[in-house]
Amino acid sequence: MDDLVLLRPKLLRLKLSGILATMDDRIAQAAEEKWSYSQFLLTLFSDEVDRREQSQLGRRITKSGLDVIRHSK
Repeated sequence: MDDLVLLRPKLLRLKLSGILATMDDRIAQAAEEKWSYSQFLLTLFSDEVDRREQSQLGRRITKSGLDVIRHSK
């Protein structure tokens, strides 16, 4: 059985959807650019952290009630 088939449910269980969303592209990129294992893992976890930070920012903006478009001019 393909390892990725086994990995996907574990990522979902651990709520690592940022990794799940970018994993296929990152695997291809890592192979093409001959990344080390640590570089590959760092990139995957950075994707997860970035997704969480963006999600948090979105929630904070929504909770603040600010009109982001109007205030950004």
